[in-house]
Amino acid sequence: MRYWLLGILAAMSMQAHAQLAPQPPQAPQPPQGNDIMGKAMIVSRIAGLCEGIRQVKIFQDAAQLEGGDEFVVKFLNAEAKRLGKTMQQLDTQCIQAQSTFEQLSTVAGISPQ
Repeated sequence: MRYWLLGILAAMSMQAHAQLAPQPPQAPQPPQGNDIMGKAMIVSRIAGLCEGIRQVKIFQDAAQLEGGDEFVVKFLNAEAKRLGKTMQQLDTQCIQAQSTFEQLSTVAGISPQ
């Protein structure tokens, strides 16, 4: 009886230890179904990326740095390639993301910047 009780206590201890042991981080899963918050975050991220790209072009248009136009073209092409898109696909995605971001901002009652 004593060994049986020690066996149960040992098993419970191992189970508790396994539950407390640090678990390896899980890779984030893309939003599925009606995960509106996940989708809103993705739209926000894309809209932010596109705004950054737009600001690079606006800066060059205003500053007219020597070699800046070539830099902007190379930068845009590199970003499109990094994302696995053509320039036309990236432009379309940016337009859609900005439109969706503005709609979400309106629904949330905030002014998109």
